[in-house]
Amino acid sequence: MDPYLERHWRDVQLALIIAARESLDYSLPPDLVARVDERTYVEEDKLGGRIKFEPEPVTERFIEVRKADNGHVVTAIEFVSAANKKRDSAAWDAYLRTRKLLVAASSNVVEIDLTRGGDWIGLMDLHSAPAHVHQAYRATVRLADRAGRVEYYPISLRQRLQMLAIPLRLSDKDVLLDLQELLDRAYESGRYGSTDYRVSCDPPLDAEDAEWADQLLRGAGRR
Repeated sequence: MDPYLERHWRDVQLALIIAARESLDYSLPPDLVARVDERTYVEEDKLGGRIKFEPEPVTERFIEVRKADNGHVVTAIEFVSAANKKRDSAAWDAYLRTRKLLVAASSNVVEIDLTRGGDWIGLMDLHSAPAHVHQAYRATVRLADRAGRVEYYPISLRQRLQMLAIPLRLSDKDVLLDLQELLDRAYESGRYGSTDYRVSCDPPLDAEDAEWADQLLRGAGRR
């Protein structure tokens, strides 16, 4: 993962969604289709209990794998944003409402979190995940046939992003999403090769990761 992409997350997130949808549509059974859906929310900016200005609605997009005949959502895939992990915000509330509806409809829910920071433990309900398996990034899978169970997949900053198995119906084999390939496509299509790696990462890396990134960038002649 390139942590410098996080400052451009809305653009990167959209590129990941498009790339993931295309990848899924090549792999899904003939009677399933991948579609992009969206939710909107308004984040009120208040001062002394009064709204300062008329806020613009924020749109967030995600992927739904649906049955082609009736539109039932078999699996939803979210690329979590940093805003979603801000507790007690409109983004947090809107995200949880969407997930609650999907779970109630017996849909699988896959959450891919490639941004650091925020209350990811609270948002993704990972309170039982031991600290020694925590990483900078992560993915979770909620299976429709295993109510209440959350599968947790830690994702390291320093290693290649893994293949993630996307569940469908019980009669279907999982389909694979190559997260690294999706990220590489987003990097290339967004022309992020022009990133100035001489500046500090935003949000900042911890001391060990910052030293590792510095050595890597210097070795590549980018710093």
